[in-house]
Amino acid sequence: MTTWPSVAEPRSLKSHLSTTKGPWRLPKPVLAYHGDLNVMQKNWKPSACNIQMSRGAGIELRIHSFNTSQSRYLAWPGDTLESKEETCVRVRAHGLTYQPSTDWSDWVTVETGLIQPKDWQRVLSIASRQNLGKGKPKSLLYLRKNFDLNTKLTHIQKARLYITALGLYGAEINGERVEDHVLAPGFQFFKHLHVYDTYDATEPVSRDRNAIGILVSQGWYAGRLFGHIEKRDFRNLYGFRIGAMCLLKVTLSDRTNVHIPSDKTWKESVMTGWSTASFYNGDWLSVEELPPLTAALVLSDGPPVRKLKELQPKEIFQSVSGKVIVDFGHNFAGCARITVSGPSGTDIILRNAEVLENGEIETKPPRTTDVPARKFENLDLHFTASAMLRLTTGP
Repeated sequence: MTTWPSVAEPRSLKSHLSTTKGPWRLPKPVLAYHGDLNVMQKNWKPSACNIQMSRGAGIELRIHSFNTSQSRYLAWPGDTLESKEETCVRVRAHGLTYQPSTDWSDWVTVETGLIQPKDWQRVLSIASRQNLGKGKPKSLLYLRKNFDLNTKLTHIQKARLYITALGLYGAEINGERVEDHVLAPGFQFFKHLHVYDTYDATEPVSRDRNAIGILVSQGWYAGRLFGHIEKRDFRNLYGFRIGAMCLLKVTLSDRTNVHIPSDKTWKESVMTGWSTASFYNGDWLSVEELPPLTAALVLSDGPPVRKLKELQPKEIFQSVSGKVIVDFGHNFAGCARITVSGPSGTDIILRNAEVLENGEIETKPPRTTDVPARKFENLDLHFTASAMLRLTTGP
């Protein structure tokens, strides 16, 4: 949500403003700005700056001065921010003696996340009532909730989704993906903290009927870690009940707020079209509430994993043993997507490898990356990322 606004002042100086993270994690975040080196005047150096802040309608604009050449780690000059509070900030930098100042940058509008524990009071961790087994891989968990805003006389001003999972998640509202992250909320030590993410969900939310859906995978929470070491299967390291926890906040044009938390009114099952409002979920099961999280809920302090590009195979050939080898030509970390055709009931196993040996793939380094797949024509491994150079299909 953070942007880098720029200004164009008479001498083509530019100034940029950023925050350490958007949405902000702390009630008093740290600020930074920088200049565009392509248009900066030669030998121009900052000697001071002004930070102007606006904290909503009717609140007086304030200008704060910093008499320092430092452009990073500027202490927050205003009052402590509240949870989910929007703040507008812009910067103007001053050069050395006889050097010009920049014009004001564009406004940056950012907002805080859920800072206080009380912000999560109505939000429950939910999971399937079905016994998923302690020593077995977990099936994907589909969660959904119907809700009706009935806002024909008002408009949706904004919507925010705050979400984390005991595992990995994917979120949809009315059939549209909300997040652009991959393998979210990422690897973490669940005993000490739970990282949650914030998304702008304004676009997919409708003024009348809605549905929100969350897909949960075992991930690092309950999946197999480290492969097999000394005959130990490192599965369910943090727990064997995968689930999700989220809060959808919708702000209407009349300034009223509608909160849709994860709770016992949600349903769980597996079926196509599960995150659309028209979907019939009468045969879905009620979810079960999990014990409250004991670790701290915090915003991530690093960039998320995102899909950067799609790669096409360099070569597809058949090995001596009859396996089909798909060679991408270089090593990378990513998810496989494959479309096949054949007799019904045919088993297909995908194996990732980095080395060819005697015309066959060598699978010793990635010990436990086999993906058994049955009854599919199109496979997209959304929650599985592997380092791969070659991909083979076959027994």
